[in-house]
Amino acid sequence: MASAPVPAAPVPACRAMIIVLDSVGCGAAHDAEAYGDAGADTLGHIAGHCAAGLADRPGLRSGPLLVPHMAALGLGACSELKFGVSVV
Repeated sequence: MASAPVPAAPVPACRAMIIVLDSVGCGAAHDAEAYGDAGADTLGHIAGHCAAGLADRPGLRSGPLLVPHMAALGLGACSELKFGVSVV
């Protein structure tokens, strides 16, 4: 009598997630001035406004920019690479 085949070990599920953050720039490109984008830094400007209280909305948000899940995914790494400090 033939023995039953041994089941293969379960393969862990592989997942990938792509998050597109259009217009969430981190610092201007080297040729930004040629395109009218000198001083571009959307992420830094948002963080700066939050830190200064300019983005406070009663009952909605207040204080510094807090995006813990995005920070855990590496959002702050782009500002660290560009400026040496994370803005999130």
